[in-house]
Amino acid sequence: MFARNFTLLWLAAVTSALGNGMRWIALPLLAAGQSRDPWTISLVTAAEQVPWLLFGLAAGALADRHDRRALVRRSDLGRAAAVAAFAVAVAVGETPIVLIAALGFALTCGEAVTSAATAALLPAVVPPSRRATANGHLMAGVQLTDALIGPSAGAALFGLAAFAPFALDAATFVVSALCVTLLRLPAAPAAVPEARSGVQLPAASAVVPEARSGVQLPAASAVVPEARSGVQVPAASAVVPEARAGVQVPAASAVVPEARAGVLDGLRYLGSSRALLALCLLQAATTLAYTGVLAVLVLFAGQALGLGATGFGLLVGAFAVGGVAGGLGAGALARRLGARRGMVIAYAAGALGVAGFGLAGGPVSGGLLAAALGLASTSGDAVAAAMRQGLVPDAYLGRVTSAFRLVGLGAAPLGALGAGALAHAHGLRAPFLAGGALIAAGLLLYAFMTVRSSRYTSVSLPAKPSVPEEGREPLSSE
Repeated sequence: MFARNFTLLWLAAVTSALGNGMRWIALPLLAAGQSRDPWTISLVTAAEQVPWLLFGLAAGALADRHDRRALVRRSDLGRAAAVAAFAVAVAVGETPIVLIAALGFALTCGEAVTSAATAALLPAVVPPSRRATANGHLMAGVQLTDALIGPSAGAALFGLAAFAPFALDAATFVVSALCVTLLRLPAAPAAVPEARSGVQLPAASAVVPEARSGVQLPAASAVVPEARSGVQVPAASAVVPEARAGVQVPAASAVVPEARAGVLDGLRYLGSSRALLALCLLQAATTLAYTGVLAVLVLFAGQALGLGATGFGLLVGAFAVGGVAGGLGAGALARRLGARRGMVIAYAAGALGVAGFGLAGGPVSGGLLAAALGLASTSGDAVAAAMRQGLVPDAYLGRVTSAFRLVGLGAAPLGALGAGALAHAHGLRAPFLAGGALIAAGLLLYAFMTVRSSRYTSVSLPAKPSVPEEGREPLSSE
C-alpha cells in the first residue's frame, strides 16, 4: 500500500511540476512576442509571484482544515480548464499581455493550494521510518521536471507551435488529478473541535510541508518538510508539555492560532535576534536581485546573447544543472569552510555571477555563467537554510520560517518591477549590474549586523533554546 500510494503521489507532483516548468518558460516567451518593453514583460513575472505573498499562508491553513485530496483534485482540474482555454486563445492569436499576466496570477493561486495540500498528504501515505527518503525522492523529481526538463521542453514546443506547451500543461494537470484521486488514504484520525470556530482539526500533531524549499522540520512522530503555515495542532490530551520550553499548553481546549497570529509571532521572534534579522535581510536582497534578473532574462537572452526560444530553454537548463550541483555540494561547503563563511563565499560568488552574466557577450559565455550562478545561488540558499534551523528552536521554526518567506516573497514582485523599470530606462544589462551590487550590499549589511555575534556559525540546535515563556519576549540570539 505504501509503495502504491507514494508512487501515485510522486507521479502527481512530478507531472504537475513538468507542466509548471513548461509554462514558466512559455509565458515570458509569449509575452515577448507581444511586447519588447522590459517594463511590460516584468509585469508577467510579478503577477506570477504576487499570489505567494497574498495567499501562501491562507493556502496552508486551507490544507489543514479541508480534505487535502479533494483540494488537489479541484485545483488541478480548475487549472487544467483555465490553461486549456488559454491554449485555444493562443491558437487563435488572442493573447494580450493582460490575459497572460492574469493566467499567471490565477495558476499560481492554484499552485499555492496544491503545493501545501500535496506535501501535507505525504505523512498520510508514508510510514515514519521512510519519510526522509520519500521526501528526498519527491523533491528530486520535482526539481528535475520543474527546473530542467520542463523549461527545455516548453521552449522546444513553443518553437513548434506557441499553443503546444499550454495544451500539454493542461494535460499534466488532468493526470495529476487522476493520480491523487486514486490514492487510498487511511482513516482520518479523531478530530479535536476548535473552541471558538467549531472547525474540526486532526488530532495528530503535524507540520504542513512546503513543496519547494526542502527544509526538514521535526514533527511529533516524524520528520517532514517545512511548513508554509507553521500551524501545529496539539493532540487530544489534558496537557501537552512544550518540549524544551517547559510551558504547559492545553490541548483539547486550546484554540489553534490563525495563520496571521503565527506570522506575527514569527516576526516578533525574528526581530529579537540580530543574527536572524541579518540573515533574513540578506536573503531578501538576493531575492530582489534574482527575481529582477529572471524578469528580463527572456529579452536579454534574445537581444544580447542572440538566443531563440530553444536556446533560451537551454540557458535556463544550464542554470538548473548548476543549481542541482550546488544543492548536492552545499553540505560539503559548510563542513569544509564553516556555515557562515561558506554562505558568504557562495553569495559573493553569486553577486559576481549576476554582474558577470550582464556583461556576457555570447551564448557560450552566457551558458557557463548561468551554470555558475545556479551553483552559487543554490548552495548559498541551502547553507543559509541550515543556519536558520540552527538559530531557531523547534517550537518556533515554523513561524519564523513563515516570517522569512513573507519578507522574501514580498521582495520578489518589487524585484521584477524594479528590473523592468531599470531596463526600460538604462538598457537590459543594467538590472544584472544592479543585482550584483544589491547582493554585495546585502553581504556588507549582514557583516555589519553580525560582527559581534558568533552563535550563528553553528548549524546545530542549542541545548536549551531560548523559547519565550508566557508574557516574555524571546531572547536575542546574540
